Formats: sequence, C-alpha cells, structure tokens
Amino acid sequence: MTSTFLEEANRLPPLLCVLCARQNRAPITLKMISERSGMSLQRVVAIYGMDWWDSVPAGEMDRFREACGITRKNQRQHLRYLRETMKAGRPLAHLDGIRQSTARRLAGRVQDLMERITQ
Repeated sequence: MTSTFLEEANRLPPLLCVLCARQNRAPITLKMISERSGMSLQRVVAIYGMDWWDSVPAGEMDRFREACGITRKNQRQHLRYLRETMKAGRPLAHLDGIRQSTARRLAGRVQDLMERITQ
C-alpha cells in the first residue's frame, strides 16, 4: 500500500516532532524552532498545539519538521525511539528537566497520540 506524504507525516504529529527535537542531545525550545524555521513564534505554538498536520500548509509543515530535525529518512528512527521509551516506561526521558505538571500533561497527550498512530 502506498501512502501519501501527509499520511506519513501524520505518523509523527507536531507535538511528537517537538518532543523528539534535540540539539546536542538536549531538547530544543519552541523559540529555537521558530528561529530555525523562519516562522513566527506564534505560528510555531499554534502548529505545536495541533494533533495532526492536516490543516498545516505543506511548506510550513516541511519547515517545522526540518527545524525539529525530522526528515522522511529519519522519521522511522524517531518513531522507534518513542515506541521503545513508551514500552520501557520512561517516555521522553531526555525531557526530565521540565516541570512535573507539564510532564504529566504531555505524558497523557503523548500516550494518546502514540496509541492512535500505532493502530
């Protein structure tokens, strides 16, 4: 079965792209994604809040993903990392420095997205 670029991109939605994004093994900020992508911080925050890429223009999706270090070639590696850390019970351990309330909120959303993309 052949999938479209949008179907492939939706296997790693905006939130998961941001959570996988790193520089020198440290998570990057939305501000850094804004600077790297050339999009306003407000637009980056809006995209980050979306569950899927469906309403994001292709050019913005490409710039956002690229700013996060996600390419069509390495997307599978990022998905594998997410699945393995979810199974191990330490999803996104590289984000240990974030506030606990933020971590709890994100954990639920990440779990929901992971269940939806692996069905």
